[in-house]
Amino acid sequence: MLSHSTQDFDNPEFDHSELDEVVTPIERWLDRGERAFVVLAILYQTGCLYSLLNWNFSAADPMMTRTDAATEVSGPAGALMRYFILLCLGLLLAVRWRSVWAAAKRRKALWLLMGWLLLSCSWSINPNSQKLANEIISITVMGIYFAARFPLREMMPLAALGFGISVVMNFLFCLAFPQFGIQVGLQEGAWRGMLIQKNSLACLVVFAAIPLLCTLFSGVKRDRLWYWLGLVVSALLVVMSNSKTGLLIFVMMMVFIPIFQKMRSRHYLALPMFFCAMVAGTMVALLLLGNYEEILLGLGRDPSLSGRTEIWEAMAEKIMQQPVTGYGYNGFWLAREGESLDIWYRSKDLPPHGHNGYLNLTLDLGLTGLGLFLASYFKAFQRSFVWLRWTAGPEGLMPILFVSVMLIYNMTEEVLIANANFNAFWLFYVYLTTAILINSVTDEALEGKSDDTGHNWESTADFPQPLALDSEVETP
Repeated sequence: MLSHSTQDFDNPEFDHSELDEVVTPIERWLDRGERAFVVLAILYQTGCLYSLLNWNFSAADPMMTRTDAATEVSGPAGALMRYFILLCLGLLLAVRWRSVWAAAKRRKALWLLMGWLLLSCSWSINPNSQKLANEIISITVMGIYFAARFPLREMMPLAALGFGISVVMNFLFCLAFPQFGIQVGLQEGAWRGMLIQKNSLACLVVFAAIPLLCTLFSGVKRDRLWYWLGLVVSALLVVMSNSKTGLLIFVMMMVFIPIFQKMRSRHYLALPMFFCAMVAGTMVALLLLGNYEEILLGLGRDPSLSGRTEIWEAMAEKIMQQPVTGYGYNGFWLAREGESLDIWYRSKDLPPHGHNGYLNLTLDLGLTGLGLFLASYFKAFQRSFVWLRWTAGPEGLMPILFVSVMLIYNMTEEVLIANANFNAFWLFYVYLTTAILINSVTDEALEGKSDDTGHNWESTADFPQPLALDSEVETP
């Protein structure tokens, strides 16, 4: 059923119950094209398709990714694909402009952040800062278009397909071309697939597993074998990447989901469980912080987290030099040409970034940019909890699991506004936070329903009626 296709392509008053009777061939092909575009865009933003399109058969390293430092490569095929995706996005925006504009108006905090990002290009010393910022804006618009076009129930299988293809591509690449897909040198033997480094592969696989885990834990029966196969391949890739952070978060997700499921129960059980989980989590965190050196040494890890703590101390000093404005978007980590040279002198290696999304964002956009992001993020976290309580099926789980994983992952990696060309994570952050803002909780979810999962969701008749989710405007 084409849930948003209408006779004028974008009429919010259309009665979807009569859609199958009035749908035209043009609308049907448009719907199919949009779904194919979603999968293609996700695949491109993961960086896998980009790597294949820029393959250099005459080079010793066809993808030019032998080092841990990012190398900007742009062959004609990769550039052509980029322009093709932008062209498709422009055409679809022209068709769906009413609903996209309505969704965009709701994201005030997000647009303030994007405006500050664009403004910061004026004091960034990176000559490509404006170009990279424009790419981030286009990714943000794409995420809002996805949210305006596809509700979570329809987006989840598309996301699972797009991310699933990227995971399988990386797995097969490591088997077919181990000389390129497996790292050498310091991290010898760790799988990195078609990406720049092993941690990048683990991060991609962890986020790719989110729709798979949400679907499987919700009891969906359709295509269950394929979801299990994708999850097994994802787990294998995380293990082979030798990324301890990726493996830890992968396991944590499987612990989080049953807890989130329990939070869907009646109000007198859910809230105490939530606070108990928060207290238990705080106690565990304090225990780990108090004994982290002994724990890491027991696990055979460096207590400095492979030199990260030294880098973070140096980054904090740099932040205090320009705390309000930062160094401009992509204006800090410029190897020997930027302020990052001081950190290179103090660190054990030559880091391409600070391995902390929040510190990197503060270096680029200052405390002002960090504050704008956190205002939008915590509003989204609050809404994702409400969404979990009132929305049945796997689509109720995905937002809160995604924002939880994103919060944790950015403590040791950079998955915020990291790379303008391959940021599927930012794309999905914008999509999810917009989708739960513009879509109301369905009446079926409020009344308790039995859907295609075969699970009878507990009635919520005794819940107090919440505010309509589409009646609020996001505020910074």
